[in-house]
Amino acid sequence: MEMIRLSREDWKAIRAETDNDHEWLPGPQQKGASPLTGLEVGEQQVQAWLAALDMAEDLLKGRTLLPHFRIADKGINMKRFFDEPKTFDLVLSITGPAIAPYLERGKILTSEEFNQIQRQFGGAGFLTFALWFN
Repeated sequence: MEMIRLSREDWKAIRAETDNDHEWLPGPQQKGASPLTGLEVGEQQVQAWLAALDMAEDLLKGRTLLPHFRIADKGINMKRFFDEPKTFDLVLSITGPAIAPYLERGKILTSEEFNQIQRQFGGAGFLTFALWFN
């Protein structure tokens, strides 16, 4: 949650900058490709990033549930997953039994919601920007 809060603070500061001189992370008002990545940051990417932060916050606070590919009608409450930890077993988590205690009915994140954000990052992709932005 702290990373999400700090990322929002970063973008407030980045957007407030008025210069355009050797930016590590340029805002949409600072034109030109970053010497670090060769990418430009437009308003579209900033809005998508802020939406991704909202999505992550909703997942971590348990307002939205994480889907599990084997279970259609319930999702994983990630707040409970982190607040009520049990011994982690990757195989049992993938197959389902280890995440059973965290399954709930409610709003489940859809692949379309995530894909909509991903599309805003273009060819470089969400992961490239996520690594750069953090």
